[in-house]
Amino acid sequence: MMTRLGPLDLRNPVILASGLQGDTPEKLKAAYDAGAGAVVTKSVTIQPRQGYPEPRFVKLDNGWINAIGLGNVGAKEFARQLGTPTYPVIVSLAGSDPSDYTSMIGMFDGVAAFEINLSCPCVDDFIGDVPLLAADIIGAAKSATDLPIFAKISHTMYKSVDVFIRAGIDGITAINTIPAMGINIKTRKPLISNVQGGLSGPPIKNIAINTVNKLSKLYDVPIMGCGGVSSWRDAAEFVLAGAVAVQVGSAAMDDLSVLGSISEGIEAWRLSSNT
Repeated sequence: MMTRLGPLDLRNPVILASGLQGDTPEKLKAAYDAGAGAVVTKSVTIQPRQGYPEPRFVKLDNGWINAIGLGNVGAKEFARQLGTPTYPVIVSLAGSDPSDYTSMIGMFDGVAAFEINLSCPCVDDFIGDVPLLAADIIGAAKSATDLPIFAKISHTMYKSVDVFIRAGIDGITAINTIPAMGINIKTRKPLISNVQGGLSGPPIKNIAINTVNKLSKLYDVPIMGCGGVSSWRDAAEFVLAGAVAVQVGSAAMDDLSVLGSISEGIEAWRLSSNT
């Protein structure tokens, strides 16, 4: 089931979302082999980051809270590890200055696209809070490559997308995790070291669908729906809201085979309904 995502042609519309399940080339390849149409890396930064101390990732009854703090080996080292992939890899980039992005983009060979992380909920003073700075970064990224540039936004940023479109963005990923907190009532301490983390999984699905629906009515731009997709029925809801593809994160943490089953299910649904 070929899918057109802006200028990209993918074998299906199910994409591994950026996260811990994509922090090594081996994990990315495993996700693609499990049935994803493309895979997004964990966000990388211009310099290595240690991230927040443990605990920083906690499973809830029906979702996850995480605050990794953008911990990563740095773009240069990750690019070296990745090499030239033979499958569609979208590299997630995070930074605070346009020059960071132009430098990082130049480090990667043979990737399919880049996704600019405008909305990490666990890092202070993130660029998505300043739409004009985000637009400058998008413009700088566009000038550094002919590859597609996508932007990952929060559920509160949909009104800023017109600025990103004018800067040349090729597509939008909606949404990122939502700021949240949990407390262990036995220890009386927060569940994660950073106190606030990002909530993901089924609890945010309907917020994500609502955001995709708003975006699709306001803008003519390809949308990847992300947030709580764990079945083909979830994916179908995002498609009906206006998404051309979906990203799967938390569900893939438990079982990578969900990527293939969602792809198969959404194809069967489309064939049966002529969607």
